[in-house]
Amino acid sequence: MGQKKLLKYCPQVQNNRVIGAIYSPQDIQIHPTILTESLILAASQNGVNCQFGVKVENITPTGINDSDNGQSYQIKTQYQTLETDWLIICAGLGSTPLIDHLQPMVKIKPVLGQALQIKLNHDLGDINFQPVITGEDVHIVPLKEQEYWVGATVEFPDEMGEVTAQTELLETVKKLAFSFCPNLEKGEIINTWSGKRPRPDGEAAPIIKEVPNYPHVLLATGHYRNGILLAPATALMIRDKIIDNN
Repeated sequence: MGQKKLLKYCPQVQNNRVIGAIYSPQDIQIHPTILTESLILAASQNGVNCQFGVKVENITPTGINDSDNGQSYQIKTQYQTLETDWLIICAGLGSTPLIDHLQPMVKIKPVLGQALQIKLNHDLGDINFQPVITGEDVHIVPLKEQEYWVGATVEFPDEMGEVTAQTELLETVKKLAFSFCPNLEKGEIINTWSGKRPRPDGEAAPIIKEVPNYPHVLLATGHYRNGILLAPATALMIRDKIIDNN
């Protein structure tokens, strides 16, 4: 849509450099925390034993299992030892140390992202039409009760592999968001946070493949900035690999 039509539907966008926009009605936003909690609940109801705060100390091949002549593995934690016929590594930034002793084939580096939450005393634009607004890699995401997420920075690690949040980069993202929707500046910043995204080093994201020389070990990791988006497709690919192998 051109600038005139854009202003009709999204009058909150007040930036002369914006000459048009693309609207995708199929796009939606999902609250990541609520989604994760729902997935854990659904998995538990379907027989999955979810364990939290448990550190894996070692993974050891134990030999050929009887079910399909595949490899079995022993997973040692600080509390117990588990036996498994299939091992799926999907631990994000924690994936590399889990398989390093098997074969150091995957390098995943952290890319930090900062975001903030703004509360207004009114909705931006039309209360009945609240799309996500994206420009110059800055996202303005409507929530509820006149609240909006704004993000996110992209901060790469230094030569030592360390990455720390840089306040000036979050300030740049905030100013860009204000340049698109000036009324955001009237709001109150009620929350800021940061997180580290798992980005593969030397190969494309995500990493979904078998670990060479280790049958029945699959990688599903390194989704970088598309973890939630690609989660359903990743699950189907892993399922198919297991079924096809069996």
